[in-house]
Amino acid sequence: MHQNAPITVFIVDDDKVIRLGLRLGLEQWFKVVGEAGDGETAVLKCLELQPEVVLMDVGLPVIDGMEACRRIKIELPTTAIVMVSSHNDPATISESIRAGADHFCVKDIDNSQLYEIIREVAGKNRLSLEYRQSVQG
Repeated sequence: MHQNAPITVFIVDDDKVIRLGLRLGLEQWFKVVGEAGDGETAVLKCLELQPEVVLMDVGLPVIDGMEACRRIKIELPTTAIVMVSSHNDPATISESIRAGADHFCVKDIDNSQLYEIIREVAGKNRLSLEYRQSVQG
């Protein structure tokens, strides 16, 4: 991945209005490659599209955000996952970390903070990927 290429983002939330709002806000800065309204669809689309960052709602139908995070991380370990929840309780944060999330934030986060989180997690994974590619060859 080239450092100057736009960061690719995939949005997962069961609320269409939230997905639309995120897409409209993020497209100014990032390349939104897709979205899903449930955990199972999110896993399938992420495996196909291989985004750098996934914004994943915790409470999703079919399979929840935690399980979707685990499945994506198994297949795409360099994809950064930011878990998003309306609840900021320690149990949800801990479970997110155990599921493999790279970051956790609440839904009422400021846009500027969300942009910085996306840049931060994508930057770490870009450096990790470039290092692995240089070592391999």
